[in-house]
Amino acid sequence: MPKIMGLSIGDENNTRTKLLIAAKELFAEKGFDGASIRDIADKAGVNKSLVHYHFKNKLNILSELSGLYLKRARGLTTEFFGNIANSDFATVGFEGFFDTLLQSRSEERRVGKECISRVS
Repeated sequence: MPKIMGLSIGDENNTRTKLLIAAKELFAEKGFDGASIRDIADKAGVNKSLVHYHFKNKLNILSELSGLYLKRARGLTTEFFGNIANSDFATVGFEGFFDTLLQSRSEERRVGKECISRVS
């Protein structure tokens, strides 16, 4: 099952899944503004009209990816605080907290930054 940011997102043959994976890769490579709807459709191997059918526009794709990014960050935060529940926070400190949050691959971090920049 394909994953985005460590989260299972559905069947790899599902058009919506293909579009999300393609968009994530293109947003990481080219940025939101640099990736076109046509680029996303071509990379996913589907007709451009299917992008509009599933998401209406590129911003909705970014919105869904943002939701996945936030869900992953929430999971990492919960995992981190669970790991330090029985330890001294001063020992682990904020450096450990941010190390835990940044464990995801660099591509996912770039997409996350793109998501954050769009809502800032």
